[in-house]
Amino acid sequence: MYTRYLISSSCCIRQINPNLINFVPSFRRHSQLHASSSSSSASSKLCGKRQMHPGSRSLPSVLLLLALSSTPPSSSESYYRYADCAPYTYSCGGTRINISYPFRVDGRADYCGYPGYYVACSKNNTSMTIEIDGKGYLVKNIDYSNRLITVVDPHFVKQSCPQPYQNTSLDFSLYSYSGRDLNVTVFVNCTALSPPIPDVRDMGCAPGGAGGRHEYYQLTGENHMEILGNCSSMVVVPIHQVAVDEIEYGKLRFSDAVKRGFSLRLEAGKGWCRGCVESGGRCGFDVLSPQSHTCFCPHDSTLGTCSDNRDHNRGCRWRLILAVRIPHDLHSTL
Repeated sequence: MYTRYLISSSCCIRQINPNLINFVPSFRRHSQLHASSSSSSASSKLCGKRQMHPGSRSLPSVLLLLALSSTPPSSSESYYRYADCAPYTYSCGGTRINISYPFRVDGRADYCGYPGYYVACSKNNTSMTIEIDGKGYLVKNIDYSNRLITVVDPHFVKQSCPQPYQNTSLDFSLYSYSGRDLNVTVFVNCTALSPPIPDVRDMGCAPGGAGGRHEYYQLTGENHMEILGNCSSMVVVPIHQVAVDEIEYGKLRFSDAVKRGFSLRLEAGKGWCRGCVESGGRCGFDVLSPQSHTCFCPHDSTLGTCSDNRDHNRGCRWRLILAVRIPHDLHSTL
């Protein structure tokens, strides 16, 4: 004969309430006292004298069963960081871009993005900008599938004849070159080359003429360093390979090519963020552990992917079932 006691708890596997475990021995002690009292009373009634029933010498056994229920928590228990970091459409001027990790924007929690990827709207609300290694760029597109951002130097957009005066530099902890671009050498503020040098092209938009200044660029081949004697500086500008090909075939001018920008590969989330997203989570940032692969899941946060924490995320209920076994011969006397 078993007497069953059911105690429900909302604790999950990693958070078992120690009071539930401590409850077992205390329950057993209580059961022993109750059983001893009952068996003594029964023996007295049956035999007319006080003696212990033989069955009472065996202490009642306690069986502890843990059953896991997969009943999901209510929506009110949804993890707030998971909700806060949902993909967000950011609009600025005529540009609309989906914002997710590692990017941050005003009004969005810091833990939804990685430091150094702050996207803003220009003061006149006409363009979306991001700062890369201390220099501002216009954001043209973000490709999360390939982990790419396309940016363009704002000076190139404003000028009818782009005149780069600064090399493109990167913070390689945040970005790397994508391999989709070609580094083009530009010779700035030059006197006319005479005779012309193969592979070195005039942009064709400088004043020119006697005493005029020129800008030249070189797409392929070894740099002609001897040109520097005619120019004030030399800089390297990345341009999309597709645009370079169009220049080669005479379909595109250099000034239009640089306005298309170039692509950079995102380093934050490399190697782990895709797994988090594919498991149903959202990548995030932990200020106390910046290098951790923080993944926000619907009901918790974890490292790596939500599937690593699947049982916990689905929500679980531990049910503590105590079954007290009372010997049959003793029960029949009660």
